[in-house]
Amino acid sequence: MPDRRSRVFIFMRKLHKWLGLVIGLQLLVWLGSGLLMSLLDQGIAGGFSSRAESGEPKPLGEYGELYSTSALPLAGKNIVQLQLKSLMGAPVYRVKLADGVVLYDALSGTQIIIDSERAIDIAQASYAGEGRLVAQHFFLEGSDTLKDSHGPVWRMDFDDPLQTWVFIDGHDGRVIKHHNDRSGLMDTLLMLHFMDYLQEDSFNNPQIIVVGFSALWMSISGFFLLLVSFNRRDFSWLRRT
Repeated sequence: MPDRRSRVFIFMRKLHKWLGLVIGLQLLVWLGSGLLMSLLDQGIAGGFSSRAESGEPKPLGEYGELYSTSALPLAGKNIVQLQLKSLMGAPVYRVKLADGVVLYDALSGTQIIIDSERAIDIAQASYAGEGRLVAQHFFLEGSDTLKDSHGPVWRMDFDDPLQTWVFIDGHDGRVIKHHNDRSGLMDTLLMLHFMDYLQEDSFNNPQIIVVGFSALWMSISGFFLLLVSFNRRDFSWLRRT
């Protein structure tokens, strides 16, 4: 019987030691990444410092009569949502279908395609930095930089000191995000802080769950060792281990 208790004690002691080491290292990662994130300028890291402020939308009455939505070429299509939006100061109909999004000019009813030229205009209107547009890229299936984007996406590169990228939705011309070097650093720190090593973009990932249960077992083993230390008379057999 003492041999069995001795093995339990040794197991608990080793378990507590190794769990403490692993969780201690992760605590250092949490503290370090949290500290660095607090030191970063959130406006720059979020891409807001290079983003132009959008002006007040023009009243619809100033555009005159809008094109009737019933006259749009949508017969037989599965319409999920139809919205009146503004694109570059002009009214547009954003039609969400079961298989994608289509954009129509709300004054003429013609379909709007977000091609290279239009994407450049949108990006430059959204950009308030001092850089020049030096490159453009089109991603049919979405960009790896954008976790929730499934494409198509335009990326416009500006040569400012932060290396700003402006992402444009290829369906409706929406400015998805301004991304720069600090944004990339922030994404890395968030990945480390939330242990999102598999890029699942979820706080409840397997790594967090494992660490949580490890902390629980470390507490249990620590409580057991604490009882042993306060009951030496009852556990005198431990001295012989």
